[in-house]
Amino acid sequence: MFIRRISGIQQKLCPRHRQQPILSCMAHTFRTHSNATHSDVKHDVIDHTIEDLVRQIHSCRTKAAVFVTGGGSQGVSWLLSVPGASATVTEVVVPYSRNSLLQLLGKEPDQYCSPETALSLAKAGYQRAAALTNFGTHIVGLGATCALASEPPKRGNHRAYVAAHSSSGARLLSIKLAKGSRSRWGEEQLVGQLLVKVRG
Repeated sequence: MFIRRISGIQQKLCPRHRQQPILSCMAHTFRTHSNATHSDVKHDVIDHTIEDLVRQIHSCRTKAAVFVTGGGSQGVSWLLSVPGASATVTEVVVPYSRNSLLQLLGKEPDQYCSPETALSLAKAGYQRAAALTNFGTHIVGLGATCALASEPPKRGNHRAYVAAHSSSGARLLSIKLAKGSRSRWGEEQLVGQLLVKVRG
């Protein structure tokens, strides 16, 4: 299974804030094992590859505001658990309920788990980062919306969309997951990787 970048997404952005070069190397394609299960994951150990990537993120000093609707929280945990997060993370918001998401976006999305909603969340994160930082600060907004394993089980496909919004444009990554092949924890691990990779 591959995680792929959805191409052709570019928007005009306010030049008020800039972005450092490290953030231009976003949509890395990477392979994950289709047979990964809950028991394959060590809950208390962060993978060295992920840890190294998060350290690179923190070293670039770009300020990020992160909006995730629940799925993707593992990526947030990784960003916060590696030393240096205070230099790069300005705010994390989890609009978990419908009303919270509506208040954040200012309108009801056509579909809650969609590329458009992820991009809207990332844009809102960018605007929030701008409001929380000084003029000229390098900033980025991150957004994630997911449909993952739940109780009761969801009817549709399990999937996730993760977006980054900065002064150089908007980027979007997506993943589709085979139903029943992983636990919720296993799916969260994959979406967390997506969030860290779109950020770094």
